[in-house]
Amino acid sequence: MAQLTSVILIIIFITFSTTITTTNGARILAIFPYPSHSHQIIYHEVTIALANRGHELTVFTADPMNKKITNYTEHSLNKLYNVLKDNLNFVEVQENGLFYFFDRLYKICGIFADETYSHPEMKKILSSTERKNKFDFILMATNHWDGLYYLSDLLDAPMIGITSLPGLLNYLNIVFFFSSGNPLFSSYLPDTMLGYTDNMTFLERLHNFYYNARQIFEYHTINLPIQEKVLKKHFGNDIPNVSELSKRLSMLFINTHPFFNYPRPMVPGIIQIGFIYFSLGSNIKSIHLRENTLKSFMEAFGELPYQILWKFEADKLVGKPSNVHIQKWIPQQGVLAHPNIKLFVYQGGAQSTEEAISNGIPILGCPFFSDQWYNLNILMNRGAARALDINNIDKEKIKNAIIEMVSNESYRDNIVKLRELMMDRPQSALEEAIWWIEHVIRHNGATHLRTRSIDLPFYKIELFDVYLFILAIFIFIFFLGWELLKLSFSTIERVLEYSFKKNDFFKAKKFKTS
Repeated sequence: MAQLTSVILIIIFITFSTTITTTNGARILAIFPYPSHSHQIIYHEVTIALANRGHELTVFTADPMNKKITNYTEHSLNKLYNVLKDNLNFVEVQENGLFYFFDRLYKICGIFADETYSHPEMKKILSSTERKNKFDFILMATNHWDGLYYLSDLLDAPMIGITSLPGLLNYLNIVFFFSSGNPLFSSYLPDTMLGYTDNMTFLERLHNFYYNARQIFEYHTINLPIQEKVLKKHFGNDIPNVSELSKRLSMLFINTHPFFNYPRPMVPGIIQIGFIYFSLGSNIKSIHLRENTLKSFMEAFGELPYQILWKFEADKLVGKPSNVHIQKWIPQQGVLAHPNIKLFVYQGGAQSTEEAISNGIPILGCPFFSDQWYNLNILMNRGAARALDINNIDKEKIKNAIIEMVSNESYRDNIVKLRELMMDRPQSALEEAIWWIEHVIRHNGATHLRTRSIDLPFYKIELFDVYLFILAIFIFIFFLGWELLKLSFSTIERVLEYSFKKNDFFKAKKFKTS
């Protein structure tokens, strides 16, 4: 009877708990403007999990799922795919350098913010007289669209930022620095877009510092004025300081894992949620490769004794070897999980890297830009990958690298070891993300996790004012010592001069008397 009572009590408790979760669900607004399927999948995993826990979701996304989900309303920002396509070619980025990318990125983020505010459903939300009671929480994809963070003020709701990119990515470092007060140390935290390790030479540290400094400068002088223009277009001149808007974020979720990063300090408001989901990188297109590069891959693949599955965006590939099979879209998760897969050749993107690790597949990378060299450097340091320079590539290099990696079991052994490390955690990344979101909802923000460095100017965070004060003291002591030394020498000189004169006087007097 006692056992039966226990079972009944457990069932009642579970039922009661479920009822509480459902009836007290929060009203959540989610904004995911970036048009990339692989990046959007991570966001969708979080929003679906929130809906399954009884929360009511209103989602503005560039990649709508078009599924029937209870308490889930989607509004399409799909036109942003054309904006990205018309303004940014990632192969051109690789050829023209990083600051070409940033110049394009600032312009694109301005368009993304403008299009989001211009969406009819967003206008309807913001024109409502009860807009400040409409949502309990905002989940915002983070990038350089600072103007969208103004939604936290407009809707009077706490906001969490989420990114599908690793937190050490240069331009995200800047976002995190200003929004969370997280340290930005150029001495040992490498800009992922430069591809350095955490053990940098003097010249590498100098280069790293230059990139961080230039990004901070351009963030204020180029990006923020673009975002300010967007806000003035939609809300007039009575808007807050745009440089303060990123500080509205209560917390930041970054798509990284402690074991797939160089160790670095993290303030409590930054949560690492890497390995929520694994997906195909969708920004680099094979059809955009230079003709000689494409030819090198085809010739190398044709001489290999393996079947090659190639994600290729065109219907035909002229000169394609018989062992090469092209498809416009490949279910990468399923393919990498196949027991006969020997090697994964890709560009080095974060999502595909996580997927390869989760399936224990060795990696051959051909990085273009962004975090790709950084990801591959970490894998190479662990003996789980090799990389080829896409600007200096030929048939023999490709063929030899593939044959060596397939025949050497150490690559697979090492990536399996890395997978075991990254999967060894007390709760899944998705469970942790949901817990923190509901924590912010329950407490109407996370001011208790806010570090004071958010409100400090850069020179105070880096103690430049203290260093200058100490330097001024040393300079004062030096000059005081110098003046005292001069005074001492001058006094000694006068004393000696007086002594010599006095001595000469007595000598002359003695001479006269004699």
